[in-house]
Amino acid sequence: MVKLVVKINASCQRPCGKISTEGTRVRTVHPTSQFTSRELDILALLATGDSNAEIATKLYLSVDTIAYHVRAMLRRTGARNRVELATRSLAEGVLQASPWPPAVATRRPLKTNSDDSASG
Repeated sequence: MVKLVVKINASCQRPCGKISTEGTRVRTVHPTSQFTSRELDILALLATGDSNAEIATKLYLSVDTIAYHVRAMLRRTGARNRVELATRSLAEGVLQASPWPPAVATRRPLKTNSDDSASG
C-alpha cells in the first residue's frame, strides 16, 4: 500500500507543493485552482467519467480541443492521469461532489502576470 502525503499551498506560485510516496519518489504538484472557465467545464464532465468524445459533444467542441485542454491540465498540475486530476480537484474544493454530478465549486478569476507586477 502506498500512502500519499500531499501538501498544497493555494497561494503559492509554481512550483508549489510536493507529493511523497514514502521516500520512493517526490514530484512537484501545482494547485488546481488555476484553471480557466473552459477547463473547469471540461473538468466537471471529466470527473463524471465522460470520455473526450462525450465531453466534446456536450460542449459543442472538437475532440481534439478537449484532448488539448485535458493534456494542459494534466501538465500544469503534474497529475499522471484523469483520475488523479479529478480526485485532486475534488479534494482541493475546485469541484463539489455533492450533488452528483460534480460541479465547479466557485469560479475564481485567474491570476495573471499583470496582477503580480501591479502588486509588487
